[in-house]
Amino acid sequence: MASTILYVVSFILVVVMPLAWLYSVTVFWSLISLLGGSVGFYVIILPVVYHSLPRVYGFSLALSLLLATSTTGFAKDLFKLSRPPGAIAGGYGFPSGHATSVSSFWGFLALRYPWPPLIAFTVVFIMAVSISRLALGVHYPRDVVGGVLVGFTTATIVYMLSHRLSVDKLIYAGLASSIIFLIASLLGYGIIYSPSVLLGLSIGEVIASRLKLYREPGPLYGILGSITAAPLTMLAYSLEYSVGVSITLYTMAGLLALIAPRVAMYLRVG
Repeated sequence: MASTILYVVSFILVVVMPLAWLYSVTVFWSLISLLGGSVGFYVIILPVVYHSLPRVYGFSLALSLLLATSTTGFAKDLFKLSRPPGAIAGGYGFPSGHATSVSSFWGFLALRYPWPPLIAFTVVFIMAVSISRLALGVHYPRDVVGGVLVGFTTATIVYMLSHRLSVDKLIYAGLASSIIFLIASLLGYGIIYSPSVLLGLSIGEVIASRLKLYREPGPLYGILGSITAAPLTMLAYSLEYSVGVSITLYTMAGLLALIAPRVAMYLRVG
């Protein structure tokens, strides 16, 4: 599965990106940035990869991404370091959320599947996304370096835990972490969407355990997870709701992205 995702993204980088460069340097870096760290990209790709991997590694990949981005959100409000003058992005700059996302997601996959082309791609892609944030003028070098450190450190820790803890213990660790980060965000330190989605995924895995929905549905069913989660996630992300409503929407997105494909698979098998 990792190789399939690698081929798709590599095609975009090798074919689409040069065309974008010829059209506009700004468009080129914007596309790199979009692929590396946008919420929409991971809403689409994470459920597909999640349901294509063994259960422990699917959850670990999500845990790596969502814990890393939650940590970055917390750090932004803790350090309150500004972005470069005239930056089109809002909020604080350190650490870079895009650099964190790409490092935690692809970093975990490279650790789990140490295939040389995947490792090479991961290094190049992390560098490209980091450079894109500098080229677009929305971050200082310290921001992207901090993001890469947060992302890859989180990926490494989660990868090690995935070999030392049972999947159930890992899920409860994710559940506890999501609650801690949500409380911190309600106190003014951090974001709500990453810990809320992690909360939904963790609850979904607990329900799956009780109902014995253990089998990995596969990438086609993962697409159903993306289709289910995307409207709720983007609705909460793009519109101004109360905190309670937003947390509910994000949590339901994570829950349904996990449960819907597994239920669909069992209904078909049954």
